[in-house]
Amino acid sequence: MILTEVITFLALFVLSTSPSLAQAKDGGHVSLLVSETGLELAKDFLIHKMISTTLPLQLPEIEKKVKIPLIGKVRMGLSNIKIYAVDVHSSRVETGGDGIVLSVSGATADVSMDWSYAYKASFFHIADHGVASVK
Repeated sequence: MILTEVITFLALFVLSTSPSLAQAKDGGHVSLLVSETGLELAKDFLIHKMISTTLPLQLPEIEKKVKIPLIGKVRMGLSNIKIYAVDVHSSRVETGGDGIVLSVSGATADVSMDWSYAYKASFFHIADHGVASVK
């Protein structure tokens, strides 16, 4: 659904900005000129649309088990991982032979999660859990 909206937006934007039609000897084709301002507008629209349609984002659980000499088995886990907000500080759009490349850098995210760990040895057991919020 979002892809359809993006393609429709880009098609309408490109056709309304500066279309030029030309005829070739062996058939017709359409040639479009899109300005840097037009690409920046489309880039900003795509980034905003992607963020607004995917958040909040639930990520899968992460669990790791390791055996540490003299300590025993340690289980560490993260669950209920959610990304609530993303802030994009810098982005750019590049055109080339392979198409259009949209890159984002310096982005931050608000993430919350539940964490837990447990040490198990033959003579003791230590465990803890809690909630974390990270930016």
